[in-house]
Amino acid sequence: MSSVLLELLISSLLSAIVSIPLTVIIHEVGHLLAGLLSGYRFFYIKFFALAIYMNSAKKGFEIKSQSPIGQCIMYSEDSGKKPFGLILGGCIFNGIIGLISLVFSFSDDLHLLSILFPFAVVNISLAVSNTFSNSLYCDGRTFRECVNSVQDMIAYNNIMQITRHLECGFTPAQLPQVLLEHYSGDSRSSISSEIEIYAYLKEKEIFAGESSCDEKCRQMLCRLEGYDESLEIRAFVLKEKSFFEKAAKERKSIG
Repeated sequence: MSSVLLELLISSLLSAIVSIPLTVIIHEVGHLLAGLLSGYRFFYIKFFALAIYMNSAKKGFEIKSQSPIGQCIMYSEDSGKKPFGLILGGCIFNGIIGLISLVFSFSDDLHLLSILFPFAVVNISLAVSNTFSNSLYCDGRTFRECVNSVQDMIAYNNIMQITRHLECGFTPAQLPQVLLEHYSGDSRSSISSEIEIYAYLKEKEIFAGESSCDEKCRQMLCRLEGYDESLEIRAFVLKEKSFFEKAAKERKSIG
């Protein structure tokens, strides 16, 4: 293997490695730009563990290790606003940057090719996979759910507002009830299921100390049964179920 070929392979490998974090940044910036153009307000943007807040409610930096590797929270107080541009903005931006890089990679300069081509492939791959994947919380799935259901579209906008409230220190019990009322009730919808879980957490906080906890525990457990097989949030649901099961046992032992 010639030294030139080895150098090109190493350059391509390094470019692919560096492209991964850059692609995440490009993706979230795409959401940000599309959201601003759509009339949404910026709350925070997150790259890996670093969250950046620049709004009237909260400013500064925060380490958030237990959430997605990339996230951009934009919100509108108009729950009926169409979020389609915001949702697909990241994928579109990845696709545009990827195609531009692909065009410029085909030059007589092999070193430029070894750098730009892997960068283009990573960006285009993320754009395509995120758009067409049906995995939970992928942009493409969220977009299709909002297109197919007005209730899911409203629920999506409400989730953005719920996230803002929780980040500002609200507990689930303090969430405005109006944000928890619009969901389709379709267990296959990740958006509606997330809203219903927030509603459930609010209810849990409110009635945790009441004497009627046993009956409400039973009702909530029955309502949650549908999540187990339809969503990839089984661990979360089971964890929350344990709260009710423990409370019910304590009530029974006291009685």
